[in-house]
Amino acid sequence: MSALSADAIAGDLRRLGVVPGGVLMVHASLSALGPVEGGAETVVDALLAAIGPEGTLVMPAFLEVAVCVEGIVESAPHALIEKARETFPTDPANARSEMGAIPEALRTRPGTQRSAHPTTSVIATGPRAAEVLEPHPVAWATGVASPFARMTEMDAQMLLLGVGFNRLSLLHHAEGLVPNGRRKTRIVPQGEGALMAPDVGDDLGVHFPAIGAALLASGTGRTGQVGAADCALVPARATVAFAAGYLSAALSSG
Repeated sequence: MSALSADAIAGDLRRLGVVPGGVLMVHASLSALGPVEGGAETVVDALLAAIGPEGTLVMPAFLEVAVCVEGIVESAPHALIEKARETFPTDPANARSEMGAIPEALRTRPGTQRSAHPTTSVIATGPRAAEVLEPHPVAWATGVASPFARMTEMDAQMLLLGVGFNRLSLLHHAEGLVPNGRRKTRIVPQGEGALMAPDVGDDLGVHFPAIGAALLASGTGRTGQVGAADCALVPARATVAFAAGYLSAALSSG
């Protein structure tokens, strides 16, 4: 297979349904695309070309350093607080993204902005970047005051490029809207102590893949290939509404 160019990737993205001028959040795997001329930087170039100069490109820049406890708690054992302190980056605003080569290529690109969340930050570039990113409260990182809520209001497009629905962070926002959703507390070092930040629980691939399959089967979203990568493109607003209903029923039944 010959290496993919930015033009070839952008063409596949447009055929999939990526809309110029919109807000596009991307979860991606570079290896899934097959050989790419210039690697991750070329993929970012292609994504920006597909949405055009009026579009805004968004990606996760999460740091997999959080120490969490199940449920909502106001305090944590000293040992867990110390563990959180040991793993927490000294400068989260400039820490390397742990979401793969493509988000890291976007993070280091001039003009990219990053939300202020210490572990669940989001990066964006484009005319609506600041509107998407801030505020980003430490508590309920994907909740009703987060970038994920604002992307839902904007009806952003969500692109899964070579990854499954278990990677779609917007589904955490949907679960936060469900009263019986799973909950956890993130331990965030702060001064001599720690902040207990409530948040939704981790899915671990239990419900999110099923939600994705059911969503696509309902006729919402599109699937196709970008290079060698199997992809899905879904609208944020309909995805959140569908997922919240699905999770409400699934979690009520155990």
